[in-house]
Amino acid sequence: PGFEDGVIGHNIGEEFTIDVTFPEEYHAEELKGAAASFNVKIHNIKAEVLPELDDEFVKDVSEFDTLDELKADIKKNQEESAKNEAKTAFMNAVVSVVADNAEVEIPDAMIENEVEAMADEQAQRMSQQGIALDMYLQYTGQSMEAFKEGLKPMAQMRVKGNLVIEAVAKELN
Repeated sequence: PGFEDGVIGHNIGEEFTIDVTFPEEYHAEELKGAAASFNVKIHNIKAEVLPELDDEFVKDVSEFDTLDELKADIKKNQEESAKNEAKTAFMNAVVSVVADNAEVEIPDAMIENEVEAMADEQAQRMSQQGIALDMYLQYTGQSMEAFKEGLKPMAQMRVKGNLVIEAVAKELN
Protein backbone atom coordinates (compact mmCIF):
# COMPACT_ATOMS: atom_id res chain seq x y z
CA PRO A 1 0.00 0.00 0.00
CA GLY A 2 1.20 3.47 -0.85
CA PHE A 3 3.28 2.55 -3.87
CA GLU A 4 0.73 3.77 -6.42
CA ASP A 5 0.21 6.99 -4.46
CA GLY A 6 3.96 7.57 -4.59
CA VAL A 7 3.95 7.38 -8.39
CA ILE A 8 1.10 9.84 -8.90
CA GLY A 9 2.22 13.30 -9.96
CA HIS A 10 5.54 12.27 -11.48
CA ASN A 11 6.40 12.68 -15.15
CA ILE A 12 8.21 10.70 -17.86
CA GLY A 13 11.95 10.61 -17.26
CA GLU A 14 11.74 11.36 -13.53
CA GLU A 15 13.65 9.19 -11.08
CA PHE A 16 12.60 9.01 -7.42
CA THR A 17 12.33 6.73 -4.40
CA ILE A 18 9.14 5.43 -2.85
CA ASP A 19 9.26 4.20 0.76
CA VAL A 20 6.54 1.75 1.81
CA THR A 21 5.83 -0.76 4.55
CA PHE A 22 4.54 -4.20 3.62
CA PRO A 23 1.27 -5.13 5.35
CA GLU A 24 1.32 -7.49 8.34
CA GLU A 25 -0.91 -9.94 6.40
CA TYR A 26 1.43 -10.08 3.38
CA HIS A 27 1.80 -13.56 1.78
CA ALA A 28 5.63 -13.65 1.98
CA GLU A 29 6.50 -14.26 5.63
CA GLU A 30 9.88 -12.48 5.47
CA LEU A 31 8.28 -9.26 4.14
CA LYS A 32 5.39 -8.95 6.63
CA GLY A 33 5.61 -5.48 8.18
CA ALA A 34 9.01 -4.82 6.58
CA ALA A 35 10.01 -1.37 5.33
CA ALA A 36 11.07 -1.17 1.69
CA SER A 37 12.41 1.48 -0.67
CA PHE A 38 11.78 1.30 -4.39
CA ASN A 39 13.92 3.27 -6.83
CA VAL A 40 11.60 4.21 -9.68
CA LYS A 41 12.09 5.73 -13.12
CA ILE A 42 9.05 6.64 -15.23
CA HIS A 43 9.71 5.47 -18.80
CA ASN A 44 6.22 5.72 -20.14
CA ILE A 45 2.70 6.73 -19.13
CA LYS A 46 -0.28 5.00 -20.65
CA ALA A 47 -4.00 5.35 -20.16
CA GLU A 48 -6.63 2.83 -21.18
CA VAL A 49 -9.12 4.33 -23.58
CA LEU A 50 -12.29 2.33 -23.87
CA PRO A 51 -14.41 2.53 -27.02
CA GLU A 52 -17.74 4.31 -26.85
CA LEU A 53 -20.49 1.82 -26.02
CA ASP A 54 -22.87 2.66 -28.85
CA ASP A 55 -24.61 1.06 -31.83
CA GLU A 56 -21.47 1.30 -34.01
CA PHE A 57 -19.40 -0.56 -31.43
CA VAL A 58 -22.12 -3.21 -31.06
CA LYS A 59 -22.19 -3.74 -34.84
CA ASP A 60 -18.42 -4.26 -34.85
CA VAL A 61 -18.29 -6.81 -32.01
CA SER A 62 -21.56 -8.73 -32.24
CA GLU A 63 -24.31 -9.90 -34.55
CA PHE A 64 -26.64 -7.17 -33.26
CA ASP A 65 -27.33 -3.80 -34.88
CA THR A 66 -28.11 -1.78 -31.77
CA LEU A 67 -27.00 -1.53 -28.17
CA ASP A 68 -30.59 -2.10 -27.04
CA GLU A 69 -30.75 -5.40 -28.97
CA LEU A 70 -27.50 -6.54 -27.38
CA LYS A 71 -28.69 -5.57 -23.88
CA ALA A 72 -31.99 -7.40 -24.43
CA ASP A 73 -30.12 -10.53 -25.55
CA ILE A 74 -27.78 -10.40 -22.56
CA LYS A 75 -30.75 -9.98 -20.21
CA LYS A 76 -32.59 -12.91 -21.84
CA ASN A 77 -29.48 -15.12 -21.55
CA GLN A 78 -28.96 -14.17 -17.90
CA GLU A 79 -32.61 -14.91 -17.09
CA GLU A 80 -32.42 -18.29 -18.83
CA SER A 81 -29.19 -19.08 -17.02
CA ALA A 82 -30.72 -18.12 -13.66
CA LYS A 83 -33.79 -20.28 -14.36
CA ASN A 84 -31.58 -23.23 -15.32
CA GLU A 85 -29.43 -22.80 -12.20
CA ALA A 86 -32.55 -22.63 -10.01
CA LYS A 87 -34.00 -25.72 -11.69
CA THR A 88 -30.71 -27.61 -11.26
CA ALA A 89 -30.43 -26.54 -7.61
CA PHE A 90 -34.02 -27.67 -6.98
CA MET A 91 -33.42 -31.03 -8.67
CA ASN A 92 -30.20 -31.54 -6.70
CA ALA A 93 -32.00 -30.70 -3.46
CA VAL A 94 -34.80 -33.16 -4.25
CA VAL A 95 -32.34 -35.92 -5.17
CA SER A 96 -30.32 -35.19 -2.03
CA VAL A 97 -33.38 -35.47 0.23
CA VAL A 98 -34.57 -38.66 -1.46
CA ALA A 99 -31.07 -40.16 -1.44
CA ASP A 100 -30.59 -39.28 2.25
CA ASN A 101 -33.78 -41.16 3.09
CA ALA A 102 -33.20 -44.07 0.72
CA GLU A 103 -31.60 -47.30 1.79
CA VAL A 104 -29.43 -48.40 -1.08
CA GLU A 105 -26.75 -51.04 -1.12
CA ILE A 106 -23.89 -49.72 -3.21
CA PRO A 107 -21.27 -52.12 -4.56
CA ASP A 108 -17.71 -51.03 -3.72
CA ALA A 109 -16.79 -51.23 -7.42
CA MET A 110 -19.30 -48.48 -8.25
CA ILE A 111 -17.82 -46.19 -5.62
CA GLU A 112 -14.28 -46.94 -6.78
CA ASN A 113 -15.28 -46.17 -10.39
CA GLU A 114 -16.81 -42.85 -9.28
CA VAL A 115 -13.68 -42.01 -7.26
CA GLU A 116 -11.55 -42.62 -10.37
CA ALA A 117 -13.87 -40.46 -12.47
CA MET A 118 -13.77 -37.66 -9.87
CA ALA A 119 -9.97 -37.84 -9.67
CA ASP A 120 -9.77 -37.60 -13.46
CA GLU A 121 -12.17 -34.61 -13.46
CA GLN A 122 -10.07 -32.88 -10.81
CA ALA A 123 -6.87 -33.56 -12.78
CA GLN A 124 -8.46 -32.09 -15.93
CA ARG A 125 -9.66 -28.95 -14.11
CA MET A 126 -6.20 -28.44 -12.62
CA SER A 127 -4.54 -29.07 -15.97
CA GLN A 128 -6.68 -26.34 -17.54
CA GLN A 129 -5.28 -24.00 -14.88
CA GLY A 130 -1.73 -25.12 -15.58
CA ILE A 131 -1.36 -27.29 -12.49
CA ALA A 132 -0.46 -30.96 -12.67
CA LEU A 133 -2.27 -33.21 -10.17
CA ASP A 134 1.00 -34.76 -9.00
CA MET A 135 2.40 -31.28 -8.28
CA TYR A 136 -0.76 -30.44 -6.32
CA LEU A 137 -0.40 -33.65 -4.31
CA GLN A 138 3.25 -32.88 -3.64
CA TYR A 139 2.40 -29.32 -2.57
CA THR A 140 -0.38 -30.48 -0.23
CA GLY A 141 1.70 -33.38 1.08
CA GLN A 142 -0.89 -35.94 0.04
CA SER A 143 -0.43 -39.30 -1.57
CA MET A 144 -2.69 -40.33 -4.46
CA GLU A 145 -4.30 -42.88 -2.14
CA ALA A 146 -5.09 -40.23 0.50
CA PHE A 147 -6.43 -37.89 -2.21
CA LYS A 148 -8.76 -40.60 -3.53
CA GLU A 149 -9.80 -41.57 0.00
CA GLY A 150 -10.91 -37.97 0.50
CA LEU A 151 -13.11 -38.25 -2.59
CA LYS A 152 -14.95 -41.36 -1.36
CA PRO A 153 -17.73 -39.65 0.66
CA MET A 154 -18.69 -37.44 -2.30
CA ALA A 155 -18.40 -40.40 -4.69
CA GLN A 156 -20.72 -42.41 -2.48
CA MET A 157 -23.26 -39.57 -2.45
CA ARG A 158 -23.06 -39.23 -6.25
CA VAL A 159 -23.52 -42.95 -6.85
CA LYS A 160 -26.41 -43.11 -4.38
CA GLY A 161 -28.03 -40.08 -6.04
CA ASN A 162 -27.64 -41.63 -9.49
CA LEU A 163 -29.13 -44.93 -8.31
CA VAL A 164 -32.08 -43.09 -6.78
CA ILE A 165 -32.64 -41.14 -10.00
CA GLU A 166 -32.52 -44.37 -12.01
CA ALA A 167 -34.99 -46.04 -9.65
CA VAL A 168 -37.43 -43.12 -9.80
CA ALA A 169 -37.13 -42.91 -13.60
CA LYS A 170 -37.78 -46.66 -13.89
CA GLU A 171 -40.75 -46.42 -11.51
CA LEU A 172 -42.27 -43.48 -13.41
CA ASN A 173 -41.45 -45.05 -16.77
